[in-house]
Amino acid sequence: MSKRKISHKKQSSTGVDPAAAVMQVARVLPAVVLAPMNVRNEMRSVVGRAPTAFITLVAKTAEENGGSIAAVPVDATATRDALAKLEHLRFGVAAARAVSRYLEHEVLLVASGLAQQALAATSSLEALARSPDGRIFAAKAEELRAAQRKSGRRHLAKHAKDTGVTTTPNNGAADKPATVAATPS
Repeated sequence: MSKRKISHKKQSSTGVDPAAAVMQVARVLPAVVLAPMNVRNEMRSVVGRAPTAFITLVAKTAEENGGSIAAVPVDATATRDALAKLEHLRFGVAAARAVSRYLEHEVLLVASGLAQQALAATSSLEALARSPDGRIFAAKAEELRAAQRKSGRRHLAKHAKDTGVTTTPNNGAADKPATVAATPS
């Protein structure tokens, strides 16, 4: 009898870990070259002016007129095949968005649980540090709060870099130690 490792990762009903499956797909994506944003926006504009029903009607009209409309050749069979592929791709996009929403939900569940636990522990440590017998914990409590403030600044700086917006923590005011009320978990 062989020993099997038991994984505690959450898996879908098919036995496949969704995050692992997405990461496998992501390994292939660097080989894909996407059009720049301005080109994609242009393509969206063109697609908006020619909905699927319109394209289907153009293909039907071309088929009825010997494969062209006003001397512009239109391959009705290729158009129908492309429309079928388009529909298939749209289902893929919808599925990818659903997986993305699921994974984001899972990340938020895990991260918020960890954050609540860390904030509660830090608040309890701060309360203990304020007591007469707990002064020895004051340095550790301040170290934790400093790490929290530093992490928050990094997040603000990254957000500003990503969006092109400049931000100043605390509206330029000097940093003050943050206090968080203890919340039952």
